[in-house]
Amino acid sequence: MLRLFIDRPRLSLVISLVVLLLGLVALRGLPIEKFPNLSPPVVVVSAYYPGADAEVVEQTVTALIEQELNGVPGMIAIDSLSADDGSAKVSVTFEIGSDIDQKSVLVQNRVQKAEARLPEAVRREGVLVEAASPNILAIVTITADDEARYDELFLNNYALLNIQGALARVPGVGRVELLGAREYGMRVWLNADRMRAFGLSANEVAAAIRAENLRLAGGRIGTAPASESQPFQFSVVMPEQLQTVEEFGAIRVRHEAGGSAIRLRDIADIELGAQNYDVRARLDGLPAASLVAYQLPGSNALEASQAIEAEMNRLAASFPEGLSWNISYDSTEVIEASVAEMKTTLYIAVGLVIAVVFVFLGGLRPTLVPAIAVPVSLIGSFALMSALGFSLNTLSLFGLILAIGIVVDDAILVVETTTRNIEERGMEPKPAAIAAMQEVGGAVIASTLVLLAVFIPVAFIPGLTGRLFQQFALTIAAAVSISTLNALTLSPALASLVLARPGSEPTRLARGFNALFVPLRRRYLGVVRWTLARKAVVPLALLALCAGTGVLTRFVPTGFVPSEDDGMLMMQVSLPDAASTRRTGEVSDRVSELVAAQAGVSSVISFSGFDLLTGAVAPNKATLIVVLDHWDARSDPRLAIAAVKGRIDAEMATLSEAIVLSFQPPPISGLGMTAGVDFELQDRQGTGATTLAAVSADLARSAATHPAI
Repeated sequence: MLRLFIDRPRLSLVISLVVLLLGLVALRGLPIEKFPNLSPPVVVVSAYYPGADAEVVEQTVTALIEQELNGVPGMIAIDSLSADDGSAKVSVTFEIGSDIDQKSVLVQNRVQKAEARLPEAVRREGVLVEAASPNILAIVTITADDEARYDELFLNNYALLNIQGALARVPGVGRVELLGAREYGMRVWLNADRMRAFGLSANEVAAAIRAENLRLAGGRIGTAPASESQPFQFSVVMPEQLQTVEEFGAIRVRHEAGGSAIRLRDIADIELGAQNYDVRARLDGLPAASLVAYQLPGSNALEASQAIEAEMNRLAASFPEGLSWNISYDSTEVIEASVAEMKTTLYIAVGLVIAVVFVFLGGLRPTLVPAIAVPVSLIGSFALMSALGFSLNTLSLFGLILAIGIVVDDAILVVETTTRNIEERGMEPKPAAIAAMQEVGGAVIASTLVLLAVFIPVAFIPGLTGRLFQQFALTIAAAVSISTLNALTLSPALASLVLARPGSEPTRLARGFNALFVPLRRRYLGVVRWTLARKAVVPLALLALCAGTGVLTRFVPTGFVPSEDDGMLMMQVSLPDAASTRRTGEVSDRVSELVAAQAGVSSVISFSGFDLLTGAVAPNKATLIVVLDHWDARSDPRLAIAAVKGRIDAEMATLSEAIVLSFQPPPISGLGMTAGVDFELQDRQGTGATTLAAVSADLARSAATHPAI
């Protein structure tokens, strides 16, 4: 069977070309990301209860939704958040590998059962069910050259109406969130004294506004059946919803005897402003509208980032004069840097392997066979990676790098055996190749099966660890499998065509290398003979190596995935409870100014009133995203992320108004909000929020004394 490929070298060449073309085609469609998608699928249920505090939201909204969602098939965890701004968020985490679309439907069905028991105000606002997209792709900020001309409210409203939807339609973008969104709204400030004098309640006022601020359907005039003399047909266009302060002020709240009416302007002050002022966004201290684009799972991050930039360039052509935009944070920069480094390492590894093979085989002709086998095996692996749903990431590329030294072994074995038959037995290249395959064909298959037996089981390790190493192991297995196909088809065919005939003089390189290598080989054979005469030495040496490995592992730091320089730091500013949004904004501005002055910092994006760790609106919290300079501009060790973070922490320790913490983002997106360990404290005895808060504070103080924290 194997002789067929030697007798018909064109068949072997066609097989390799097909494998090569399949790999090249698959390569164009492989997603590019830093790590494979390891985070478990999460479906988030969001609701809003206007005017309610956290305790009311918890009791009337969150608890009811949780009761219905508990026990959804495939669920591994459920957590909820009730905030003082009236928002409720329930996150349902499912097993890794679950179909997120199917789970979203299951959650939606459960939520519909709970909606009937929710307060009317919550149902009117709507309950949203959506799949979470944990990977931040980019942060786009909109700023104005003249703050007096375009205030923060205008920026946010313009971004909401003209930019958010356009970015959400970009291929590869899962969703776009406008942090600190300030949408235009008519604010009605009720005068309690006047309402008391007229005997009015807030519910009556709200009902009157809802009754008059409607867009009704007017129907049509002249539609069939109508008289035969009816020549026209019209659609009745009703007035729009109320738009101006004057129109809202004219709303009749109550009709009085005698035909008079109490109007809204009689009992309230009315102004056009933002619907809420809970969160305020800044870019380097200037008002801004910040849009956070999240990556669609399985998409190509680099292509999506380029598409976002292209879309913003298109939208910018219609911006009002004085508006500008920039991508303040681009997560694909670290992906590009990582993939570029891996590609460089891959090229270097291929070059080194070919150079070593050239030296050991002693000529260009025998080197040609393994030199062709390496790219065919590596590129062909992309086809199998695409079929398995893999991506180009740090782990899969690392697997290809390690596979370089493995895939070349089979080709070297075929060439060495064929060369030995030519030199020692005086055979022609073609008969020598046939004899070589009879000798080592079984060994090539057996060695491949052994390697597959090592790597394939890794893919079946359960849990997150198994998912982490799955692409790494199966990428190597794919490369080894294609390498074996080459070793059984293309390599012997090439060896029969390109190797020198018997009696050929060895090259000068081969003679020089053999002069150095042959004495080393004799010494090695002497060591082997000495070891065979003393067989007890081998198991003793093996035990010593195992014991040494066990001892050394106790001194090596352990961890899941090491933190890397992603070019970004996150900071949380915490003021005392009940601190106002204005006070928090002032402290946040001061922190931003201090951080922006640090060497190595490119820009600072701040969100006052937003708690990044919980994802909730909190008036005493602020979140800062610190974007560092490009890695090329931070080659100095003093500008490394750890050094920059250390200087920032030292500067923040001098602040007395707030507690400021800085941290790196998680090494794998979706696994927590920060690098490190997340700890959840549960109140299983129902002691209440006050006791839980006290115990939580005591636990945090005790944890702070631990030397590892």
